[in-house]
Amino acid sequence: MKRSPFQGSEPALQVRNPKPSTTFHGEPELLWASIPEDYSTRESDTELAPKYPLIKKRSKHYDSGPLGLKTFWEKIASSRRLWILDTHFGSKNLLFLRDQMELAPALSDFHLITAEKNVRKTFKSIRKILEEKHRLVADATFGVTEIDRHDFPYLHDRFAVTDDELWHFGGTVGCLQAAMTAVSRGWDARERHFISLFEEIRKLHNLEGALRQ
Repeated sequence: MKRSPFQGSEPALQVRNPKPSTTFHGEPELLWASIPEDYSTRESDTELAPKYPLIKKRSKHYDSGPLGLKTFWEKIASSRRLWILDTHFGSKNLLFLRDQMELAPALSDFHLITAEKNVRKTFKSIRKILEEKHRLVADATFGVTEIDRHDFPYLHDRFAVTDDELWHFGGTVGCLQAAMTAVSRGWDARERHFISLFEEIRKLHNLEGALRQ
């Protein structure tokens, strides 16, 4: 459900962001989260499986970054929509993602589905920042859905959508983990029916909540 337009202290000049294209044009590719060949501790994505010493060095120094997927952050920076389905995406991950979202001037549609607890509490302060930043965008919407693992035990893989591009992560979205991890990208999220699946999960969660009341 769309939220009401945000009300700022200024006159109500409302801007409506263009919707993501209904047809995504791109080629699927596989990317690995890694570090450079010189072993410096910074993000360096690769299309080939990284060498084992690089995997060990990245894992050892992961927390200095953290060392995620550079390509994903760059895509978020130019996207209007960011949807994430990752039942293990916790508060620590969300706080790092906040810094990336603040660098995205057009990002006015964000939603996360997770099974981690207290993420909504962490998101409250982030939401205020995003709402203020996009208060003149009539259809801006930001939210977190905390599902119950007992109600949704069959959700396993992790996914993200930037505009209409679907990403399939082997681990935490954004490759935010110390262990070796890779991601497939370049899929049309609508064509693969992920947009409708994401919306259905949110509706089912709301229904489960209503039935418990």
